[in-house]
Amino acid sequence: MLIFDRDDPTSARMAERAAGRFRVPVTSVAWQEIDDLGALGLSAPEAASTLLWVDAYGRVDRGSRALGRALTMGSGAAVVVGWALLTPPFAWLGALACSLVSSLARSLARSLDHRAGPPTTSDVTPPR
Repeated sequence: MLIFDRDDPTSARMAERAAGRFRVPVTSVAWQEIDDLGALGLSAPEAASTLLWVDAYGRVDRGSRALGRALTMGSGAAVVVGWALLTPPFAWLGALACSLVSSLARSLARSLDHRAGPPTTSDVTPPR
């Protein structure tokens, strides 16, 4: 099962792209839709902070390893990328890249939310 944060655009996009490439039936779900995260050995703050992969045995992979596991369920080049994300030294680079992309995406989202502010009357166009 691939678990992502639907409020994090980077995580949601990665999960959406990976889910479209699965060659076997795999559940891709937002953590907000899971009733009992504790049954999976997860907490809400942990699920909100990273992409997660839970296998059939209950083992959990996080971040770039979760993406790598998901991609190995795909086909073609996605499988090669998935195995690369699970194998050093590419795994280390993948972890660094995932961390940087996630941090940048969250910073950008916070910045845009802060700049947007409440709508003003000039932002609203009257109906015609």
